[in-house]
Amino acid sequence: MSDKALFVGVDLGEDFTQITYFREQILAPVSICREGDQEQYLIPTELLLRTRDHSWFTADEIPSDDEDFREVNCLFARIAGEMEYTITEDEPAPDVLLAIFFRRVFSVLRQYVPGVKVRYVTVTVPRITRALMTNMEKALGKLGIRHDRYSVISHDEALLSYTIHQRSELWMNDTAVFELDDEGLHYHQLVINRNDHPMSAHVEHRDFQDAPKLSERMEHPGETLSGLRHFTALALKHQPVSTVYAVGKGFLDDWADDVLVGLSNGRHVFRGQNLFAKGACYQARMAFTGNHESVLFFDEDKCTSGVSITAFRNGQNEEITLIRPGTIWYEAKAELDLILDEEDELTFQIKDFGSKKVWQRFLSLNGVAGRPRRMTRVHVEVFFTSVSKLIIRAKDMGFGEFQPTSNRIWELSVGEG
Repeated sequence: MSDKALFVGVDLGEDFTQITYFREQILAPVSICREGDQEQYLIPTELLLRTRDHSWFTADEIPSDDEDFREVNCLFARIAGEMEYTITEDEPAPDVLLAIFFRRVFSVLRQYVPGVKVRYVTVTVPRITRALMTNMEKALGKLGIRHDRYSVISHDEALLSYTIHQRSELWMNDTAVFELDDEGLHYHQLVINRNDHPMSAHVEHRDFQDAPKLSERMEHPGETLSGLRHFTALALKHQPVSTVYAVGKGFLDDWADDVLVGLSNGRHVFRGQNLFAKGACYQARMAFTGNHESVLFFDEDKCTSGVSITAFRNGQNEEITLIRPGTIWYEAKAELDLILDEEDELTFQIKDFGSKKVWQRFLSLNGVAGRPRRMTRVHVEVFFTSVSKLIIRAKDMGFGEFQPTSNRIWELSVGEG
């Protein structure tokens, strides 16, 4: 299998990280762990520096009594740009730390498939920030993984990806996730709209501030279980939920299984920690094969509109898609070059996914009228500056020695923000 190229999913969490790869023989993702530790799929999201030789390791790679290590803490917060710190030789820039961490994580994969090649990787994270996306691009670039070979999705989108690959009866209605951690109990409800074409989905969130925290479990086990039973039942009351997943540190063992059994009346209930990692792996395969739009996922950072341009290609006028709905707004951008025939304006279509309304917008190219046919090239850029504001820009590139450029730039703004 040394020449096998794999689809890989990574769940980069604040506390733990998991890695999966897609096994074609069973058409499903497989969670992997360090050799000799078949029950340990969770890799601490933590780097330690061995001071005597300046080597890096993850926390599960070193003996607990070895004092020759110094911890670099809050790795996820650094990558996400959520904390400030001084960059030093011992604490490098976030993208460098992430590249080091990914090398350690991918070493686990090489234990299973020596000489493995990563065909496509999807990384899922609890939340996406612009700093995280920038650091992710730099870090994966250091590993030789270009932008067209990876994607980054939220845990919510990974939940969707995992859900739609399960048996249809498991997601006949909504899907719920309970996540219990040191901060408390978090509830996520995946809603899929089957009336849209393609189908669309979003996740509704609810945090229970009064619910017991994981830290209270040891001191008050009975009260913690009672509170957990109350708030999980409250969250599901009158909700059309077919399946419930229990994830997070609070559900690592079976201490709350009686609570989960109580939720299983008319529902499927599962406890485990690899839901997001497997969802990322499914997404990696879908993205590579072009089937990633079977269900469009929307959240507050996703554009609801798609953008296309009408142009002459392959002997006929056709609509060329530039930006698809469901793209993170600061990742929603496209560029292309056009050769003008007799046009002095460009026609763009903007279609809102929710309302299905279509608007045409025209970018007038003042100053090109009267030029010889097919002797003007314009470079077109389309991008969002917020989730609701689109910029369309074109630049006169001339046509070599036949038609000098005027360096003129035309711009059109659509929306607000």
